[in-house]
Amino acid sequence: MQILFNSPSLSIPVEKKQWFAVRTQLKCEKQVSVFLSRAGIECYLPLQRYTRQWGRRKVEVELPLISNYIFVNIDRSEYRKVLETEFVYGFLSFGGHLSAIPECELLLLKRILGEYKDIDVKSLEFEEGEEIEIVAGKLTGLRAKLVQQKGKNKVLVELQNIGYGLYLTIETAMIQKLKRANTA
Repeated sequence: MQILFNSPSLSIPVEKKQWFAVRTQLKCEKQVSVFLSRAGIECYLPLQRYTRQWGRRKVEVELPLISNYIFVNIDRSEYRKVLETEFVYGFLSFGGHLSAIPECELLLLKRILGEYKDIDVKSLEFEEGEEIEIVAGKLTGLRAKLVQQKGKNKVLVELQNIGYGLYLTIETAMIQKLKRANTA
């Protein structure tokens, strides 16, 4: 008898490298970057320069743009190496599946950091009545209407495509705002 486990690593290609977000311990992003580089894993930690003043002294510091996250470019064989790195909590996943980050998004992030200072990072907020699309799980691709925000990580949605109103509780990580077509 053979027992099969549904591992998130199965969503990583065997030979082709892809970018993934990795959660780290607070204020350990730079250390994780060093550990991963020493292990031969390509990683990217977006850093932003700040000028801090303590008394009369001004100091330039580099802090992570996105707290608790670092990006890694790996194939399936490097998955375990990343997880075993000190101060790594795990990969960003939706519904048990790892979500690859398109390289164009990381290139855009690098361009923004090279050109702009004092960038404020905020997670996307959802508003009641807003049109959304489910982007993870068994209902991927289904469009819905956000009915009610239930706490920090869950929303109540009304499904419209099937002609009935079904109310489901879905984590905010599994939805995204519906992109509106430009009508100009």
